[in-house]
Amino acid sequence: TSFRQLREAQRLILYHQFRQCPQAFYGQFLTIVSPAIEGHLAHGQPYGSASGLAYQMMPSLVRHAYIIPAEVFELTDYQLKYALILRLALACENLTYIATANPSSLLRLVELYQQEPGDYIDGIARGTFHLANKLPDKVVKAIAAQLQAQPGRADNLQSLLQDNPQASYAQLWPTLKLVTTWTGGSCGIALNTLKKQLPPTASIYELGYIASELRGTIPMDLNSAAGLPSLTQHFFEFVEKNAWAAGERQTQGLETLEDGAEYYLIVTTAAGLYRYFMNDILRVEGRYGATPLLTFMQKGRGVTNITGEKLYEGQVSKAMRRCEAELDLDCPFFILVADELGGRYQLYAEFHGQPKQTPDQISELIDRLLGELNIEYRAKRDSGRLRPLHLEPLIPGTAEHYKQHHVAAGIREGQYKAQTLIYKRDHQFDLTPYLQRSAH
Repeated sequence: TSFRQLREAQRLILYHQFRQCPQAFYGQFLTIVSPAIEGHLAHGQPYGSASGLAYQMMPSLVRHAYIIPAEVFELTDYQLKYALILRLALACENLTYIATANPSSLLRLVELYQQEPGDYIDGIARGTFHLANKLPDKVVKAIAAQLQAQPGRADNLQSLLQDNPQASYAQLWPTLKLVTTWTGGSCGIALNTLKKQLPPTASIYELGYIASELRGTIPMDLNSAAGLPSLTQHFFEFVEKNAWAAGERQTQGLETLEDGAEYYLIVTTAAGLYRYFMNDILRVEGRYGATPLLTFMQKGRGVTNITGEKLYEGQVSKAMRRCEAELDLDCPFFILVADELGGRYQLYAEFHGQPKQTPDQISELIDRLLGELNIEYRAKRDSGRLRPLHLEPLIPGTAEHYKQHHVAAGIREGQYKAQTLIYKRDHQFDLTPYLQRSAH
């Protein structure tokens, strides 16, 4: 049932995209997804990503236009995988459609090209891939037909490089007509950068509210990020955002939602989830007939998401406790700040006693531990979409000042609990005067 629903949703989205931008469907497609099979459970049952499964379940007309074989997404070396995706994409002279969940993935491709354009241009001229010796046989076989010598395309790329070393999508793929990606939440920051690189004829189409648990909305309009909830597949319940924060748990249905209001979502799915709290905040933006249109705004409290890593407060606490044990540290107070504009996490920590290790050494360990606890965090770090975590030690007494600030703001002292994971935009306490480097 879940596979059937996924296939149905994908075809509906393609229908609306074709209706809005038919010219995007007459060239080739660059789609970046996670692998359909990422591993196996102890009893042999495979597990993987919904996006990888959807990639394989697309209508044959769409699959015929793919330029990236599914085997490429199974590469575990992220630098190698993106280099190969870039090599295959650069060979394409009629790229009209791009789809990926996070726009930061597309920025990463251009960054790779700017680092070593000569290797890619030479490979296109000769029909080779400069890192082919690192590829498993399965992938080599899958891409063999695409590694053909294209001296004309190579000359064109070389000419573009001479005119402007800072290549863009508009220069490399001027035929591009449609980019399907997430436009809301923290993805909007990377998207603003990407937009500057696109050809003027390219449009942006919202990918829709989609998670591991379900596809929640079907976007229908180029000019709106809001989508129609997949109400024939799942049962939706909502609690208004401020009401939930105040402890309210009485839910309401789609028919009672108000335009402009924001809600936490609870879903029941055919896959077996029953009244499952998604910890996602959605906003009502208009209606299609009588049905509210929904847009994803952000994860709820205790979760941050800069580029798809979905880092949880519990994972951060566990990483800090492990770090204390490994390095013999005592850290009673810390805050991890998600810096969306900087594309990294900034850790502020107050230690009892002076650590023997440098801030960089502590940062590296916590960065590694977060990757062990959260595979998506590790994936984003390995691929360069997430910059290294950075630690700023705090002077003694910072925790008390931080507490007093929140108590003065109206939080009862008996109910006070320091939030250890927060977005920079939501962090109201200026820690600059409490940095050790500022105190000296």
